[in-house]
Amino acid sequence: MGKQIKRLVALAAMVLGTVQVFAAEPTLDGDWRLVGVQERPVDAGGTLTVADGHISGSTGCNRFRAAYTLKGLSITVAPVAATKMYCKDRALIERAFLAALETVTVIEFSGDKLFMHYEPGDKMLEFAR
Repeated sequence: MGKQIKRLVALAAMVLGTVQVFAAEPTLDGDWRLVGVQERPVDAGGTLTVADGHISGSTGCNRFRAAYTLKGLSITVAPVAATKMYCKDRALIERAFLAALETVTVIEFSGDKLFMHYEPGDKMLEFAR
């Protein structure tokens, strides 16, 4: 019986030695928190939820929603529909956030962060999980 156990241990070691662990691909789906607009940090309470071909969320003042299409890391966002409450302290960030959201064409993941760009590297919008 000792030889059988040694063979099983050797076989298990061989099989386990060939097992590869793959990191999960980052996914756009889920909830994101806005942390930067046009490479400037923000704390405006903006959020983004991505599910079923739609994005929705808050600018920190108004709610918004839009459809999107994704091919690889290329994204196209349809015109954004948003509520129209006036928020004096957040108006500039809100306009920049929504304008950028409608013009982004590329997404990039880095750890738990999502960057949305018009051109690769310009970091128009930055989100964190």
